[in-house]
Amino acid sequence: MNSLSITLVLCLFGVASIATAHGGGVDGQGGHDNRRAGNYHFHRGPLDGRTYDSKEDAANALSAYSPGVANEAHQRPVDQVAHPSLM
Repeated sequence: MNSLSITLVLCLFGVASIATAHGGGVDGQGGHDNRRAGNYHFHRGPLDGRTYDSKEDAANALSAYSPGVANEAHQRPVDQVAHPSLM
């Protein structure tokens, strides 16, 4: 393979890896609607990496992380809250 072919192949792999990411900025909550998948997910903040069926569901989950929530258990993700039978 000549150097032009190698360069072309490397460029194509670079473009392909960029194309797999989805566009769209994040809102003030650190997430955005994913129109293609039909959901809302976070890229920043306490719910980074989590996906919800709607922005409303995501906002409800995020509200558990807001200051002033009385019940401490509501401030942790569900998978980190101990089941009552284990207490």
